[in-house]
Amino acid sequence: MDDDAGQTGVVDAVERAIDDAGFEAAHLVGNSLGGYVALQLAARGRATSVVALAPAGGWVPGDDFYPAIARRQAEMHRGSQGAALAADRWCPRSRAGAA
Repeated sequence: MDDDAGQTGVVDAVERAIDDAGFEAAHLVGNSLGGYVALQLAARGRATSVVALAPAGGWVPGDDFYPAIARRQAEMHRGSQGAALAADRWCPRSRAGAA
């Protein structure tokens, strides 16, 4: 993989954006890949604080908890689909507004 598109390249690009904005450090929040990037920037001294939600790369080799999390996420997704259908019944949208 080309490093510009790899893990280090992504972190470098976000660090350049922080530089271009004129910040020495920033409060960072990220989910998944964003959480990974936020933690990497903190390791470089570029974060004032970090909130990393489900950061990528956070699994310990041999950890068997991942399948349980994947099942729970699938359950939550199915539940949100039901909630969306119910919301559509209670708050119907016009065809023009749905586009």
